[in-house]
Amino acid sequence: MDPSSALSVTELYDELSAAIGEVFPARSLVWVRGDIQKISESRGHRYIDLVDPDKADDRWPTKLSLKCWKTTWDGISRELESHGVALTDGMSVVVGGEVDLFRARGELSLNVKKIAMESLLGRLAIDRAKLVVQLQKEGLFEANRALETPQVPLHVGLVASWDTEGCNDFLGQLENSPFAFRVSHVQTSVQGGDAPEAIARALQRLESEAVDLIVLVRGGGSKGDLAAFDSEPVARAIARARVAVWTGIGHSGDRSIADDVASFAAITPTACGHAVVSRVGAYAQGVSQAALQIADESLRITASIGEEQARARRLLVATARARLDEAQGRVTRTSERLPPLALEATLSARRNLGTIGMRVVPLAKAHLKHHADHLEAVRRLCHAHDPSRLLAAGYSITRNGDGALVRGPEDVQAGGQLVTTVAGGRLISRVENDTEGELT
Repeated sequence: MDPSSALSVTELYDELSAAIGEVFPARSLVWVRGDIQKISESRGHRYIDLVDPDKADDRWPTKLSLKCWKTTWDGISRELESHGVALTDGMSVVVGGEVDLFRARGELSLNVKKIAMESLLGRLAIDRAKLVVQLQKEGLFEANRALETPQVPLHVGLVASWDTEGCNDFLGQLENSPFAFRVSHVQTSVQGGDAPEAIARALQRLESEAVDLIVLVRGGGSKGDLAAFDSEPVARAIARARVAVWTGIGHSGDRSIADDVASFAAITPTACGHAVVSRVGAYAQGVSQAALQIADESLRITASIGEEQARARRLLVATARARLDEAQGRVTRTSERLPPLALEATLSARRNLGTIGMRVVPLAKAHLKHHADHLEAVRRLCHAHDPSRLLAAGYSITRNGDGALVRGPEDVQAGGQLVTTVAGGRLISRVENDTEGELT
């Protein structure tokens, strides 16, 4: 080989640039489809690695570098936002740009000028429809609606970005109500690439707070701002929640998958707050009406009882008067009959007293004589058994040292003392054994 015939690096790039220029004329758009492998930003510029969707699983997938300068990206981002779309990893796109050979790095890239919105929106719509079908197949559209919302949800779990218009609108409804709401708020981002997972974690966290109701709110915005509420993590977190979830997302024209799987969906955060207050208010009104009904019924029953008591009092007074009149009549009749009866009773008593008086004196004398005769017989019997008479006749009474009567030898012991009572006095002796061992 003749070295003089070899191309220099610059000449090689010149040839490549010429070849590329013939195939892809300058300033003509080349449309390329692929899946975003990675997207990054630097100083407002966007850098995207695009891979062939048919070769994405290869160990060394075919990759194309995309560059979108800030001036171009500003216009594209506004268009994406107007359609509610945000570019993320894994998203399929069709882009139009100019083929560029960057000689300093030996890199072939595409300077992005446009993104095919029709294709992108169609892909997003297809993905959303697939998610809806999958959730319906799993029965998740009805899961949260099957949970019972308490009649008085005073402890509200709130998932929202703090101090935003939507958050403040919702809280304003609760604060301006006459009810003592308690709000457990979990701060979270509600837009951006990390919003779906953040919202899902916030919903799960509130389940452990023993709240009566979970509310997810977000103020109005573009479709891109509300994209998190069409995401699978948020939809599944709502459907699998063990507490009823209410939503108030965007404006009246916005409807997300989160609204579809929630127990109740209000058109705005304000309307959601109003619905919570109205639910508690309806219960309070029911209690008030019941209280009024009870009060009215109590008054009616009290009045009825009062009338019955009045009738009872009138009947009681009339009966008492009739009984008193009847008793008074009996007393009058009795008082008219009482003097003759008293006189007759007095005379009869006098006659009876005279008869009794004539019988009492002989009976008393006979009774006294009977007792006098009995006493005389007792006196004579006592005199006949008087011990002094027996002692005078020569009898004696012997007692041992303890004062007990001695009736026989067994009642005394050797060495003991005897006291013998005879007519005229007492004799004291001692018991001894004789030579034959007998007591003497």
